[in-house]
Amino acid sequence: LSQLEDDLGRYSETEQPLANATRDTNPLPVTFKSVSFAYPDQGDQVLNTIDLILSPGEMVALSGPSGRGKTTLLDMIAGLMPPDDGRIEHGGKSIHDCKYEGALRSQIAYLSQDAFLFDVSLRENMVWGGREASDSEIADALQIAAADGIVARLPEGLETRAGERGQLFSGGERQRLCLAAKLLRRPKLLLLDEATGAIDRETELGILSRLRELRSDMTILLATHRPVDHGTFDAIWAMEEGGRLAVVSRPS
Repeated sequence: LSQLEDDLGRYSETEQPLANATRDTNPLPVTFKSVSFAYPDQGDQVLNTIDLILSPGEMVALSGPSGRGKTTLLDMIAGLMPPDDGRIEHGGKSIHDCKYEGALRSQIAYLSQDAFLFDVSLRENMVWGGREASDSEIADALQIAAADGIVARLPEGLETRAGERGQLFSGGERQRLCLAAKLLRRPKLLLLDEATGAIDRETELGILSRLRELRSDMTILLATHRPVDHGTFDAIWAMEEGGRLAVVSRPS
């Protein structure tokens, strides 16, 4: 997990904080072309001939019980593993094309359920990777992630040390703080793998509502085993048995 954060969480030369209006913020489309995958030690297909488009600026829920391949799908979109067959494109380019790999990965933020913080101050966690962000930019990201109240109750605020893997905070608090950090990087594609699973339902719905307001800047895909509010998402995909992916809800 630490390596995943290292691969996907660091700023590239082109990344800028959330409120920087000069950044090119066109959302990133993702296209699946006959994508299939099976783990070598398993006979069944985890992903089976998937053909779908995650359109620019969409907020999509990927639903289904544990073990259906949701994380595998997100890992592939993030470029952490290639499909056995088919192709996944970001803006018409394969993330596994060495000419584009670094540039494409720099536009992706990936937050897993097992969110963790480094044993440095919250401020350093927020801007991990070396790029500065103003207090107002950090405050904006914290508010969207419903993490502003967490920081407000701390006597040292953003200068509070998080402890090893963020042990000072609960699982839900770590998820909210880590989400704020991802938002500060202003990705074109935000991947959330059960990243709100430790947050109470009311708070989660508030976060999702505020994330919807960012769709002009980013495409968002949230994997979840929880019941999905149809009014929150532009589309709902469901992982089915046999590695199939079905669109169960999409506006006409």
